[in-house]
Amino acid sequence: MKNNFLFYLFSLFILFIFLEILFTVSHPELANNQVHKFVDSERTISKSKNTWYKFFDIDGSVKYRYHKKTSEFFNYQNSENIINKKNVFVFGDSVTGGFGVNLQDTYFYHAESLINQVLDSDKKINVFSIARFGDNFRDMIKGLNLIEGLIKEDDFILYQFNFNDIVDVNYAPVTNDTNDTNDTNDTNDTNVKTKEPSKFIIKFNDWRKSFLNKSALIRVMQHYAGIIKWNIQKLSSPKRMILKQELFKKCGNLGFSTLGQYTYSFGAKQFEKKSLKIWDEFEKDLIKLNEYLKLKKLNFAVIISPISLQIPHHEGINHRGLSFQCSTIDGYKKIIETLSNVNIDIIDPVDDFIDYSKITHQNDNFKPLFHPYDTNHPNETGHYLMAKKLYFYLYNLLKV
Repeated sequence: MKNNFLFYLFSLFILFIFLEILFTVSHPELANNQVHKFVDSERTISKSKNTWYKFFDIDGSVKYRYHKKTSEFFNYQNSENIINKKNVFVFGDSVTGGFGVNLQDTYFYHAESLINQVLDSDKKINVFSIARFGDNFRDMIKGLNLIEGLIKEDDFILYQFNFNDIVDVNYAPVTNDTNDTNDTNDTNDTNVKTKEPSKFIIKFNDWRKSFLNKSALIRVMQHYAGIIKWNIQKLSSPKRMILKQELFKKCGNLGFSTLGQYTYSFGAKQFEKKSLKIWDEFEKDLIKLNEYLKLKKLNFAVIISPISLQIPHHEGINHRGLSFQCSTIDGYKKIIETLSNVNIDIIDPVDDFIDYSKITHQNDNFKPLFHPYDTNHPNETGHYLMAKKLYFYLYNLLKV
């Protein structure tokens, strides 16, 4: 009996090793850089890359992660390096947090290095990253107040716009508008309260991210399980399909699952009305922030973070099958128009992403600009393209 147990145990071990090797070879894009965990209060590992932060709490609710890039910013806030140099403070989400790339590969680090190579010694600048994992636009003024002692007149404040910043959770008054439920085009457009995960689930997810994600087999299984779960959301009962006449509609009952986190920025069908409301609220916030910064005599600009859905030859990254075919708003044109209407400077690397992708594809040297199966986070090359755009913007203003 004991021998049989040991034999089966050994057989399972050999099978696991075989499958581990098989999936490492067959899915190289999933075999590396997938571990993500919080190490302590100052370090996060994202896609197996160390990211250093210092946490600052605002009102006990909003936590910013300040990139631990220079000791001056954290330990010597009154140092000459801060006082005598022009500073650029970049507010953003996980892209600005450097998700999945090393610090020296982030767009803000590259931009600072590039511009300080060409400026005279008395004109060199600091570029600081102030980031959260997730959208953060409505909390920017709180963040600005937090570092008010560091900001000087004529410093630069940048906001990194991501297409997942246009979301209903940022605009609670909009999602609670009961008039939306009377709109036949917004059938799924209601405010759904999500249940908080249990402590067990949280601990299990932490364990899974820290240890299980080191296995190629486990990562591949999670990947396909996620695809299956996502596609199940697209299914509808026959009764609903008949009553709602969804059977022959191009977008059917897909709703949120057609564009996921970009549902509101691109106005997915069934979410048209709410999308327009959220864009309207976003523009109002943008105007308020712009006026606030003008009073402080600070320079303000917005840098756009592209998503892979905008860039040709990146279909393989889009494993959830997100599609613009059910969108009613061109989110890219919308943000450009919104910023132009309020005379805010735009740092736009989208065309650079498109050109790079087309050229490398034509030369049979195509390399994606985003992490594998991640439509939202640029990889090292994507960060560099963003850096060059930021560099040219700052250089044109500072070269005089």
